[in-house]
Amino acid sequence: MSEIEGKKNRIDVTTTEGDLDQVKTTVKAHKITQEADVERLDQKKDKTVRDTERAKSYLSKMSIVAPNDGIVNILPNTRTAGAFGSSLPPFKEGDRAWTGAAIAEIPDLTSMRMELKLDEVDRGKLQLGQKLRVRVDAIPELEFDAELDWISPIAAVIWKGMGLTEKTFPARATLSKVDPRLRPGMSSSAEIIIESAAETVLIPARASFLHKGKPAVWIQKGDRFEIRTIEVGKRNETDLVVLKGLNPGDTIAMEDPNEAAKRAKKL
Repeated sequence: MSEIEGKKNRIDVTTTEGDLDQVKTTVKAHKITQEADVERLDQKKDKTVRDTERAKSYLSKMSIVAPNDGIVNILPNTRTAGAFGSSLPPFKEGDRAWTGAAIAEIPDLTSMRMELKLDEVDRGKLQLGQKLRVRVDAIPELEFDAELDWISPIAAVIWKGMGLTEKTFPARATLSKVDPRLRPGMSSSAEIIIESAAETVLIPARASFLHKGKPAVWIQKGDRFEIRTIEVGKRNETDLVVLKGLNPGDTIAMEDPNEAAKRAKKL
């Protein structure tokens, strides 16, 4: 081969090697770009997986499973203004809830308590552990026993409008026995037993009258009534204890027979 042909071939080889190096550089650059794209896609996939798991977690929290069977009680929405003098409306669909808001509850009906409002003048007479007789309006034929187990140390002020207020002490009493007909929110009343005395004569306070400045009762004798002076012991707003002057089984009048006879004549 001539010297000229040899130089030409060497030039071609050099050019080809340069092209090969350029191709290798291009391939390497493409490989680096593809690896970067794969890494970016992997990161995007991982983010999508995390977002999916988070969405699944949110969806699972949208369904609340009760820990036990029972009656669901929807609680009042304290951030909704109700009509003046009326109770707050319960939560309903479309209301805005806030973090920590109690929306509903399932009361444990195996034990029940009564919410009380004690008059200010009676607060000093009451102590924890005192017994109560509870009557529920919906079950008038039954009387439930309860025990006073909490009294608020601070009075609650109730606004009645026109600048009038009333102070009461919130309290709670737990029923000793639960009837299956009882439901949360039922209206009831209670008598708190401050003191009890066995074998005493108890009469309604309205059956006692003043006679010559002393307490007396009208006792039935056959078809007429005669007045008899009595000695009175302790009393409350509705009843009083008779210490002397009355025997168990005596029939007494709830009003003055003379006044009742005068009204009957006018009719």
